[in-house]
Amino acid sequence: MPHHQKISLNLIENAPLWNTHFSRTDDELSESVKEFGVLIPISVLKKEQKYYVIDGMARYSICELLKKEEIDCRVYNEDELNDEKGFLLCLELNKWSRDFNTVEKAYCLKVADEIFESRDCPDSFWQLVGIKNNARTIQQYRDLLKLSDKVLEYSTLNHLSMSVTLTFLRFKNEDVDSMIHELSLFSLNQNKLAEIVNALYDISREEKKSALVVLQEALSENENESDVLKREQGLRNHLKLKRNPLYEARLNEFESKVKSLPLNKKCKISPAPYFEDDYIEISTRFRSQKDINDFAENLKNGNLKDLLED
Repeated sequence: MPHHQKISLNLIENAPLWNTHFSRTDDELSESVKEFGVLIPISVLKKEQKYYVIDGMARYSICELLKKEEIDCRVYNEDELNDEKGFLLCLELNKWSRDFNTVEKAYCLKVADEIFESRDCPDSFWQLVGIKNNARTIQQYRDLLKLSDKVLEYSTLNHLSMSVTLTFLRFKNEDVDSMIHELSLFSLNQNKLAEIVNALYDISREEKKSALVVLQEALSENENESDVLKREQGLRNHLKLKRNPLYEARLNEFESKVKSLPLNKKCKISPAPYFEDDYIEISTRFRSQKDINDFAENLKNGNLKDLLED
């Protein structure tokens, strides 16, 4: 059973026993420690005459910065807590105060691979960390750690999905960090980021250039624009036209056909984005039976079908 005692910070290793923390801010915790001290003891494992943090690395680091001499600890001895039990305890203690972000889950899986080796992880591991125990999901988390810390930090700060983050694996390692630096200048949601990244990939393959060069060329088109939102829109437009060079001509032809149809003024017809799929979107308002009849007549005569053949 663990016991409680105050331990000198000098006797505690300045690194967690198992890393489960990535890109988190401890500002609120720091203010709390300054005002009230450490309210919940950290958990440490005693090996020989050294202490290793199982849970509470942030509290320990804050006390170090505040130049405190000792800290309240819950102490476990190595004869009662092996690596497997200690790691699961670490996850349990962390789970009390927060959920793991995506990168932290990948770190936890990496530690589990090292501790349990070829043996299956216990069910409690998957439940505590929040990872589905299937081959595809597990491989995605392993692939995630092939990316640089800069990409992982960008992903975490912007709450990117796993699928969007993993798209950066398609690019050369030496280009990705610079790409992230450029893209971080914009406030991109997941859909816009995925649109840009997929366009960069397609254009770079078509033009046999690195994705970084394609991005820099696109950004240079609007380098004198001071409005960030306009620069972002300019970037997206440039990439869309590069990816779909015949888009403007097709759009003008499509709009001419729409104008030739006997539709009421409230009827809006749009093609699939950049004509990448064979469908149209229709938004309309019916104010009379005549509007309905006219619309039905267009359907009956196949007028709208012509738009799908664009």
